[in-house]
Amino acid sequence: MVDLYLYVPRKCSATNSIITAKDRADVQINIALLNCQFQVSSFSYSKYLFSS
Repeated sequence: MVDLYLYVPRKCSATNSIITAKDRADVQINIALLNCQFQVSSFSYSKYLFSS
């Protein structure tokens, strides 16, 4: 079994441009998803990335 750790580029949610590894002006916001009883679902969230 081979372990490969590859860099997966991220994309800005607003402009859909690729955020590079060296970009220092980016923000990632994780918003938890709620079920019908307004409780946080385990490990379920929406990810939003913004870059300048």
